Amino acid sequence: MDLIEDSEDAQVGGEISPSMSKEVASRLFNLQSYSSFDSFTDFGKHQSQHIQPIAAATSPIPNGALTRDRSYSKRVRRRLVYKNGECNISHANIKKRRQRYLADIFTTLVDIKWRWNLLIFVMAFTCSWLLFALVWWLISFSHGDFENYGKADWKPCIEEVFDFTTALLFSIETQHTIGYGTRQTTSNCPEGILIMMVQSCFGVIIQALMTGLVFAKLSRPKKRAETLMFSKNAVICKRDGQFCLLFR
Repeated sequence: MDLIEDSEDAQVGGEISPSMSKEVASRLFNLQSYSSFDSFTDFGKHQSQHIQPIAAATSPIPNGALTRDRSYSKRVRRRLVYKNGECNISHANIKKRRQRYLADIFTTLVDIKWRWNLLIFVMAFTCSWLLFALVWWLISFSHGDFENYGKADWKPCIEEVFDFTTALLFSIETQHTIGYGTRQTTSNCPEGILIMMVQSCFGVIIQALMTGLVFAKLSRPKKRAETLMFSKNAVICKRDGQFCLLFR
């Protein structure tokens, strides 16, 4: 046969010589493989049985490699600091984490988002108004101002306070020193004078804290990274006898 004649000089001792071309080697391998079968049908079945499992086994390899490449690229894209200046760092497994936040409550309030700051701002004033309104209501109730309201010979502890609504209005006027002139404390109630002093000092403290919190949050250069711009071109020049890379 032509195949045998072409391969006689390349085949030594039944082995394929390295000098044989790939085409001749494949033809010789197929011929030798076919010689062990009775017909082309048996040879085809043998080839299909061996080729299909190899293809099935090797087909997931590119997909797996592609998946690994994608996961690696995603890991590479993660940044510690975003371009807008925010930190991409999550704290985990920190002992006594809540206690640490409460230990420096002012910094915690500065770092939280604006919606929580506004909520705390509103709740601080509202709760203080309601708390002291309850105190003023209890003082008037214990003094008997509600029962004797409107009597000419009765000297109330707080004038023009006869229910919880008027006590709330008086609490707001006292804390913010509004003073419309219709409601006021009298000398008949020493505890009322003491509570008025406490509420005035408490109102000043709340206003100072809320003002400082808002000012500190506004003055933080958190968005400064978004306003910085760099030049598109860089320049290499000599400075003090050495080459320097300059950009703006």
